Parts: sequence; structure tokens; C-alpha cells
Amino acid sequence: MFTILLLCLPQAQAHEVAEWWRNLTPEQQQIMQKRMQRLREMPKEARDEMRRRSEALLHAREHEWKKMGSKERKDLETMPRHDRRRHMEKKLRKRFEDRERHLRARFPGVHDKLHGRPIHDRLMDAQLFIREHQGEEIQTRLSALTSEGWVGAEFASFLSSTTPVIQVTVLQEMEKWRTFANASNAGLFQKWGLNEKEVERLAVLPTPEFLAILQRLRRGEAKASVFPPRQPRPKKRR
Repeated sequence: MFTILLLCLPQAQAHEVAEWWRNLTPEQQQIMQKRMQRLREMPKEARDEMRRRSEALLHAREHEWKKMGSKERKDLETMPRHDRRRHMEKKLRKRFEDRERHLRARFPGVHDKLHGRPIHDRLMDAQLFIREHQGEEIQTRLSALTSEGWVGAEFASFLSSTTPVIQVTVLQEMEKWRTFANASNAGLFQKWGLNEKEVERLAVLPTPEFLAILQRLRRGEAKASVFPPRQPRPKKRR
């Protein structure tokens, strides 16, 4: 089964996974084989949820990377692979621990309800729970944007009739522009030393990258480290 997995991966990634596998002890390999077997025996819905969570983990890793300053990135790139992986795991662990504390405070009792149940049951019940509360959260965010005048009543009514994916996408974009306007009105762009062109570059960034850069600027990081100037285009040879 592990060989089949390697054949499905890109060559560079397959090489890295194969090296990781060779470094495992026989006992660790046996544990991983049992886990892969359990994964294969899961219902399709549970496997899909596992895949979704793996993608979320990858997204979290990319988010943490974008949040780093240039010095931290440079230091990380010079580390041995094992130390680099451990450093990222430490950052991700803190991120997920903070998120867990937030979710426990927001949804008391849910962790105890799911704890100790089979993995596929936990995955499916958690997914159902998220869906139940997603609609309530979307309506809360939509109401806030409507009351502040960012969304008209007619558009809010239309948005409520669309799918959750569309709703979340639109709300994230609206909240990006609300954050942009608040920062502009508070004079933060001038405070951070951004010129007009740099503000324009910031405005067209995807929402996650935009928010990550704003967060780093709010923490007092230098503009040059989080928003480096563009390199001049090389002159064309005649």
C-alpha cells in the first residue's frame, strides 16, 4: 500500500516521503501501516473529512510561513530539515492549541461529547456540528456588515439564499474592505510608511495574504520585511 502511495505522488514529494519512511524504525513502520489500513477501511465520508483536514493543515502551514518575518524565514531555510520540521510543528501546535481554547470557550461541552469516540464518528459528528453553527455565524457576520452599511438589505437577502461557500467567500471579501477602510481612516498606512503604490499593491492581495500582512504591520514589523519593494524589471536587450 505504501508503494502505491509513492506512485501517486509527484517525484520530489515521493522522494521525501520515501526518505522519511526509511528513517522510521520497524515498529514505527508497523504502526503507520496499521493507521493506513484503518484509513482505507473508513467510510468514504470519513476519508473525505480526513482529506479536508489534511488540506486545512497545509493551509495553516502556508499561513504561518506568510506570517514570518524575512529574518525568521531566512533562519528557517538554513536549518537542517529535521530542525526546520520541528520548528514548524511547534508553531502549528501553538496555533491549534490557541484555536482549541477558542473553540472550547465558544462551544462548551462539545470536546467532551466527541472525546473517546472512534475516529470516523468524531470526524462526522464534528462536521455536522460545524455545519449547524456555520449558518448562525454567517448570519451574525452578515448582520454586522449590514448594520454598518457595508451591505444593503436587498443584497443581504440575496446572499442569505446562496450556499455557505458563496456566503463565506463574499463575507471574507467584504470584511477585507472594511478592514482596509478602517486602517485608511485611522491613518495607519501613513504610520507604517506605505506610499500610494504600496497601498494599491496591498489592496489587490488575496484576503488571507492581505490580513496576514496587516497583522504583521500592526505588530510593528518593518515595512521592508513584510512588504518588500518590487524588483525593477530587467531591461530588454536590443
